[in-house]
Amino acid sequence: MAETARNWEKIRTWDSCQSEGYGRVAGGANPRKTKGERLRNLYQCKLVWRPENFGIYACTGCGRCIEVCQGKIDIRKSIQKLGKK
Repeated sequence: MAETARNWEKIRTWDSCQSEGYGRVAGGANPRKTKGERLRNLYQCKLVWRPENFGIYACTGCGRCIEVCQGKIDIRKSIQKLGKK
């Protein structure tokens, strides 16, 4: 875009791995159609896959996922419950 252009628009699009279409691939297939599948993938990615492959947890403890969770799920409480089983 030329620096002198006066007609422009800035668009910000928020996306999340918990959004329905996030995992959709070419041809329209979606490997994680349900909220449960997407939530399981989030936990697996942050707490299983990354530690196994990189030796660190991907959760930084910032709490953002708790604030924006569409299902109002607190990952900290879920992990505590799983730890007790």
